[in-house]
Amino acid sequence: MSGLKRGRENEADASGGLLRRALAGDAGAFDELFGRDRAAVHRAVARRMGPSLKGRLDPSDVVQETHVEAFRRLEDFAGRRPMPFRTWLICTALQQVARLRQHATARRRDLGRERPLGRSPASATSSTAGAPAAAELAIPAAGPTPSRHAEARDAAARLHAVLGALPGPDRTILAMRTFEGLSYEEAAARLGIEPAAARKRYGRALLRLRASLIAEGLTESTLWINT
Repeated sequence: MSGLKRGRENEADASGGLLRRALAGDAGAFDELFGRDRAAVHRAVARRMGPSLKGRLDPSDVVQETHVEAFRRLEDFAGRRPMPFRTWLICTALQQVARLRQHATARRRDLGRERPLGRSPASATSSTAGAPAAAELAIPAAGPTPSRHAEARDAAARLHAVLGALPGPDRTILAMRTFEGLSYEEAAARLGIEPAAARKRYGRALLRLRASLIAEGLTESTLWINT
């Protein structure tokens, strides 16, 4: 057995032990487990937040939210194992980014729709000094509807199902390229293959993913795929 393969098996055994302890309620074990992939999660979040969100939030805040959310959903992950743990963490983080982006977009839309109540010039001059006139109050637009939230949850569930149904090598190369932002050279070094082979593997995985997305009625923007 090669040293690289033996090292990977030892790492997998250690991760499995931490996962079992975390499932038993050991928060420290989960902190250690999450810490192994924290840098990858942070890179993925930073790449996807965009200037508008970065101006309001630090990627580290989103990573911390992901830490809490992943611990809350850990039992569900362990029961289904839809994808590798690191990929699942990054997907969870990107769901947090999408939620924050949706909230920010809705907030901007609401502010744009606020409109003053109509008033006549006479009523404007008759308001009490120092007190806001009724005409100065704004009517906020309605926020996202429950049906929109339900649609988002359904799309997320179907997306997880699509990813979970892909072969393991496909999920791995997609996670490296799309979620972690690794170059072909970096992905190839981690996989122990040539960069050209990594490029071909990614291309084939992307084609299979696109076909699965179309079959499920999902768009590529759901995954924020960058070719």
